[in-house]
Amino acid sequence: MVFKARIKKKVWMALLALPLASLMAACQPEINHRGYYAKPGAIDQISNGMSKTEVESILGSPSTTASINFQGDSYYYITSITRDRGFLDPVETDRQVIAVRFDKQDGVSGVAQYGLKDGRVININDRKTPIVGSEFSLLAELLKSTPGVAWHDKHHLVPFVEFVPVPDFVRGWLKLMTLPYQDFTKGAAEQEPLQAAGQRIAASVCYEDGYASTQLPALRTATMLVNVTNEAWFGRSPARFQHLQISRMRAIEAGRFLLRAANDGVSAIIGPKGELAAVAPEYRAAVL
Repeated sequence: MVFKARIKKKVWMALLALPLASLMAACQPEINHRGYYAKPGAIDQISNGMSKTEVESILGSPSTTASINFQGDSYYYITSITRDRGFLDPVETDRQVIAVRFDKQDGVSGVAQYGLKDGRVININDRKTPIVGSEFSLLAELLKSTPGVAWHDKHHLVPFVEFVPVPDFVRGWLKLMTLPYQDFTKGAAEQEPLQAAGQRIAASVCYEDGYASTQLPALRTATMLVNVTNEAWFGRSPARFQHLQISRMRAIEAGRFLLRAANDGVSAIIGPKGELAAVAPEYRAAVL
């Protein structure tokens, strides 16, 4: 009996030790390097007048690119160092950004380096949609002050795709198990219409046009509707035509034109009565 009791005690101790070991491992800080790795002396080889091809042969492909005020393109090579903290969100300890700027002839016009000490932290690879008051991605940060550039942020997010509808304590477990646990941040429920070509545009992203009430605030001043969507995951199923019918209904309700740009779906110009004024050919690049 004593022998059996000792075995049971050891079994219970082993079972208790497993979660404790997992918690201890989760509490240990882990340093992660993300993004571009610059070879020593590589940036010193970049000089004014170099072509994009020459720059890429030295530095490699950029992390992201941008065109600012139509003055020429910019290449950004981004390195980020983060420290994981178990159940808590990782902390960025260092970041280096190499910016290579080109003139209108695609020749290098300047090179700059930036780090965390150079100002506001910009989230580069964060899986959050930028909204007013939150941090922007690098591209958004560079373009948000550019004349003629405006943003519409998706409000209706897709469960288990763009956000995980679980309590916070479950997120800690998901992170420990290395499972997806982060969400996109949804945009404001009411957003001002975008302005382009003299029009005030009530925008919707993907299946947001399935929610008729979503666009009501913007319709007070909007002169037309726009829906942008990626239908690639539907393949060649009837789902892409179903989404087109939803867009047609929104045009009828609003009594306004609706422009629809659908990747691998049905891109079309829809009239105020739901009529198809023009339809782009499917599965190939086209301009309406």
